[in-house]
Amino acid sequence: MRRLVDDHELAVMVLEGFMDESKDLICKIGESLEEGDTQRVKETIHTLKGSSSNVSAKKVSNLCVQVEEELNAGVGCAELKVWLDRIEEEMKDVMSEAEKFKKAKS
Repeated sequence: MRRLVDDHELAVMVLEGFMDESKDLICKIGESLEEGDTQRVKETIHTLKGSSSNVSAKKVSNLCVQVEEELNAGVGCAELKVWLDRIEEEMKDVMSEAEKFKKAKS
């Protein structure tokens, strides 16, 4: 996001896209965990990791890295649900900060 600091309007557009996409990704992760579909969890968590990194949501990105490590270690979907809760909690903070940023130059 630092790269976009001089273009507030573009930064807001990127943040809004991230917020919309992340909600969908988190829903997909939850569904995949319920279904026991570890491959889909891997793919979706990887996507969330990248998009959160792109908007400097480092805590979310780091949580995604931890989930990937757990998956690579063979941890099952049932055990990963606690990670989804942590990601959702952190996303609340990200959403709050994004809203503040959007209003900052309004």
